[in-house]
Amino acid sequence: MPDRSVTVLAGSPGGHLDLLTAVGPSLDEPRAWVTAPGPQADDLARRGEQVERLPEYGRSPIRVLPNLVRAIRVLRELRPAVVVASGASLVVPFCVLARLTGARI
Repeated sequence: MPDRSVTVLAGSPGGHLDLLTAVGPSLDEPRAWVTAPGPQADDLARRGEQVERLPEYGRSPIRVLPNLVRAIRVLRELRPAVVVASGASLVVPFCVLARLTGARI
């Protein structure tokens, strides 16, 4: 089981993720990124960053289920000590679950 030294940067696509990409390189490694699939996630992965993609769900209480399942898998794998978050939608459930596992938000 991994230790709790990972910092997760969780951001909604767009400006929220841009904000985190400005801050992320100054954070100690290991770090991982959590965002939605798309060009920004692909760009981070091309730069050698670990990127975990969560499905977008809009505001649908039914479509949030795949997001929650994936978030739980990511949290079990990473066991982050800290989550630095920017944005809403897919980031909120991730942060709630991360806090329940003991991560600082």
